[in-house]
Amino acid sequence: MTPLYTDGEIKLHLARVIPKGQPATGNVPVYYYRIQLMDGTEVGRCDLRIGDNERLMIAGHIGYGVWKEYRGHHYAAKACRLLMGIARTMGLDQLIITCDPDNIPSRRTCEALGAELLAIVAVPEDSMDYAMGHLQKCQYRVKLDPAETVAAPRSE
Repeated sequence: MTPLYTDGEIKLHLARVIPKGQPATGNVPVYYYRIQLMDGTEVGRCDLRIGDNERLMIAGHIGYGVWKEYRGHHYAAKACRLLMGIARTMGLDQLIITCDPDNIPSRRTCEALGAELLAIVAVPEDSMDYAMGHLQKCQYRVKLDPAETVAAPRSE
């Protein structure tokens, strides 16, 4: 049985955890989730990275992707809101979310979350993101309200 977080329309199903990260590459602990409809249909994936370092200024605390046939329903923003609640319970008070400047749907997701665009920065040439073809990143910051909490996870 794994923890489950939901807003009543989607649920995040914990798929995998890398509890210690990979310090040699600058990767922090990561929680990977499946984004599912309430009937269990998987519509995408997301992850939450816990920590603060220079790598996260490029990779961000949150990553997400929605399968092509399920786009247009704001599932990424809904998943991010659930991740924001989880991040608060883990002691974070803000999150960095990044995306490529030409990724308009991701930029709209960040804006829907109330995230502030901090900068559009060049990706360091020695980073794995650069090696994957990402030359620039939009850096958004969303401040987490400590008064807002996420419901305790349920087990399935």
